[in-house]
Amino acid sequence: MLLVGLFSLLMGLIGIAAYVVTGYALFIMANNRGIANAWLAWVPIANLYILAQILRTLNIFGFEVPMFTLVFPAAAVVVGLLGRVAFIGGLLGLAYFILSIAALNKLYRMYAPANATLYTILSLFGIPAPIILYMIRNNQPIEVQ
Repeated sequence: MLLVGLFSLLMGLIGIAAYVVTGYALFIMANNRGIANAWLAWVPIANLYILAQILRTLNIFGFEVPMFTLVFPAAAVVVGLLGRVAFIGGLLGLAYFILSIAALNKLYRMYAPANATLYTILSLFGIPAPIILYMIRNNQPIEVQ
């Protein structure tokens, strides 16, 4: 029982650290891009709006996501609400995972084009994404389609 508690505490601390590092990196990127209300990078769900503002658009498999700055945070809310519904929740979760990885890939292509593929593959495992965002936060973005 003690080990379970210690493990839970450790995972909680890692989660908090990842959240803080991600919020800081998105805040710096948004400020550098002149995005209004960059402080929203610290607010859950609203930080996805900031990420979408940094990216501006997202193209997945040749399809441009309409109103991406609204769709991305709304998709997270929908998955959060319906994620436990049998079958539908699984499909929604998979679709959101693909959307998130595509968004991170575009961000990496903008801020670290030479390592974008490597960073995207590493981000499939979740934990490295905050570290990568922190590493590239001050890079100058290039526009990508």
